[in-house]
Parts: sequence; structure tokens; C-alpha cells
Amino acid sequence: MQDQHDGKYLRYWFNETTGNVFCLVEAPSEEAAMAVHGEFHGLVADEIVEVRKAHDVHELQSSI
Repeated sequence: MQDQHDGKYLRYWFNETTGNVFCLVEAPSEEAAMAVHGEFHGLVADEIVEVRKAHDVHELQSSI
């Protein structure tokens, strides 16, 4: 599934108190990320937030 849509799920976090799940996916588009997610277990994300990797703390601080 991941190869078919060029998306890769890297990690997830689960909050037992709220029931929220947060997934980290690398994909070429929001649509690709949703397709992999939906085909894997039938559920889709409520929201997708695009992020980029900061290479160091100074780069992160300058982008805020």
C-alpha cells in the first residue's frame, strides 16, 4: 500500500486519556497520505498538518 501511493508511515503516538492518535507520514501529497491511511484500516485523518524537518535548533528558532 505504501509503495503504491509513494507514502510511508514513520511513527505514531496514542494518547490513552483522550483517545487521540497522531501519525507521522512522509508522502508527496495530502491525498497520498490519506489514501495509504484509508486503505490500511479504513479510517481517515480528521486533520493533516504539513511539517518540515529542521536540521538544527537555530534553523527551527529562525522559522518561528
